[in-house]
Amino acid sequence: MKAPQLPVCIAMITDDFLPAKTGVGVHVQKIVEELIKHGHRLVIITSRHPGQPFVEEWHGARVYRLRSIVIAGYPQALPSRTALMKVFLDEKVTVAHFHYLGFLMWQGLEVAREMGLKTVYTAHMTVDLLVSPAFMKPFLPIFTRWYFSLLEKLDLVFCPSEVQTRQVNQFTAHPVVHRVSNPIEFEGNESVDTTRADRFVILFVGRLSPEKNLVYLINAFERFAVLEQKAELWIAGHGVLDAQLRAMVHERGLEKKVVFKGQVPHDQLPQLYTACDVFFLPSLREILALVALEAMRFSRPVIVTDRIICAEELVADEQTGWIVDADRVEDAVAKLVLLCKDRELGKRMGQKGYERSLVYTLPAVVQKLEQCYLEISEEGSAGLVDAKNAAARRYACACCHRGTFADSRDSGVLSADARNLPDEFFRMWRCPVCLSLHSLVYVTLNDIAKPSPFLKRKLNVFNRKMFEGFYHFLRQEGLKPTDRVLFYGLSAAMFKNVFESLGQTTVDIVEQPLSAEALKQDTAGNYDAVVVMEHLECAEDPRSVFSYVSRQLRPGGLLVVHTPDAKRIALNPEAFWRLHQPYRIHILSKLILQTLACAEGFQTQAIYHRNYMDTPWPFINFHAFHELPFFGDATLDAALEFKPDHLWRAWWRWPRFIFWGLIGGILRDRSNIIGVFRKFDDRAALNKNI
Repeated sequence: MKAPQLPVCIAMITDDFLPAKTGVGVHVQKIVEELIKHGHRLVIITSRHPGQPFVEEWHGARVYRLRSIVIAGYPQALPSRTALMKVFLDEKVTVAHFHYLGFLMWQGLEVAREMGLKTVYTAHMTVDLLVSPAFMKPFLPIFTRWYFSLLEKLDLVFCPSEVQTRQVNQFTAHPVVHRVSNPIEFEGNESVDTTRADRFVILFVGRLSPEKNLVYLINAFERFAVLEQKAELWIAGHGVLDAQLRAMVHERGLEKKVVFKGQVPHDQLPQLYTACDVFFLPSLREILALVALEAMRFSRPVIVTDRIICAEELVADEQTGWIVDADRVEDAVAKLVLLCKDRELGKRMGQKGYERSLVYTLPAVVQKLEQCYLEISEEGSAGLVDAKNAAARRYACACCHRGTFADSRDSGVLSADARNLPDEFFRMWRCPVCLSLHSLVYVTLNDIAKPSPFLKRKLNVFNRKMFEGFYHFLRQEGLKPTDRVLFYGLSAAMFKNVFESLGQTTVDIVEQPLSAEALKQDTAGNYDAVVVMEHLECAEDPRSVFSYVSRQLRPGGLLVVHTPDAKRIALNPEAFWRLHQPYRIHILSKLILQTLACAEGFQTQAIYHRNYMDTPWPFINFHAFHELPFFGDATLDAALEFKPDHLWRAWWRWPRFIFWGLIGGILRDRSNIIGVFRKFDDRAALNKNI
């Protein structure tokens, strides 16, 4: 293939390169060799192991090794700005491609930007992996903010998986994100098969570190070995848990069945892949596991856990292997037993895995890199904007249609508060005109509904008291027991249950957010009252919700809207609990709420700054509810499924909980609005009156 004519020198900047200790180092080696074959000039800036030269030639590329320290078993380069600048100048570098989060990237990015170089980053890891050593855990918020700031300084971001691509889009306002997978390449020996009928070998290849979850694998193997005497477990790699895992195997008497292979050079891995019967990756975190793809290339079935974000990209469940529950060892044992008893099943899965792996070829990956290098070098980053992503972003205010993200001076990156979205982050920005808040990245209705913790909600004594309090509030605002009510919102079925038990004769519900098409349909009701809770924030166009409820109400009908007040919410890390990302995509200010209601023919009856959860009863109020997650796992799930034993997990929060439990109903939450409106008979007269 003819190489694009690039007037550039590409610097690959990575803490891991030669010898490669991680998949990142292997990835960089492969693409460097291939790019050199295509006629490009490459420079590698990396860490230095004891005894290695500071500068050397490798396959036609010049390798610069900088002074380093070892952290958790891995060298981390600590370059000076002068050293980096000298390399960039001497080699006439024009594109700096970063591969590893760390001081080398932070320092290199600052120098590269000052010198006007184009900057590229491949997101091989997430920031939580960077702080996986126990002593680094307290610094996660600091490193997270640092990660966001790095992403926004880059000209281009590559992501190895589709899920990671989506996540980076949510992390940042950065418009140029491409998916470029990790390549797999061996020397034509994929067809060799050295498995034996007298043994069943399970293989793991990777770092021996906490995120690889090897305790889970050893526990599963211990149970499996009781059922299958010919079972063997091979563990290839090294890391901080090496001694601990060996001791664990020794204590359980598994030394003859568990073989620690140590660090295996990449060119010798084929011998392991061809000899195993199944490849098992028990990891809790992976972006796109290169070793799993390599095992598939050797026609081996692959088992991964459901915790890794790329699980479904790697494995077609029950076709090329299995995705097992990381919390249930017995799930893994059952799958191993199936493969051991039916060797033909393993062969069929392996063949499908081989076919699936063919898309991850080195030439295809390098061709994509070349195209991107060419565009940012000759045309700048504008030509690389992913049109689909750009169209999906909410750069303009959906409420006033005047404010834009570019003009906004207030934005923040907030974490999700749902248990099944532990590593998700979303950027919110404030409209400078109407002060409403918007989520930058598009989230579909399915994305909102499927993982919602509110689906777990049950009608218990606490919820019943909250719902009863809200019903009595509605009665005070003019709701009659004989009125026909439409309840449009989350937990609508439970509200219906309580309202009817209190004497409300007719309550119809819409529990899931309606699509844009459904909101525009001409179907009309003749309701006396409509209650909207949560779903106003889920609509891509909030105006369409007011239009919809206007069609459902008779003239003079009552509309009640419960929603946060964007003006009273500061975009700081604590705000995530009030914004419930990603379920709320637009949050209105009091002003824009009234404006949109007026535009659809509603007259404001009253606006209250309060939460429907607030009651006169102790511990049944929004503030007390706000404290509950922190007794569990700090997610909304923990609040909705509150269990007594949770209280002992964070005993030091008891004083706060008791204070807000007793006083919260009096010192009510003021960041939410309950807006009460009446449908006006004559819209022209209403507008004139306003």
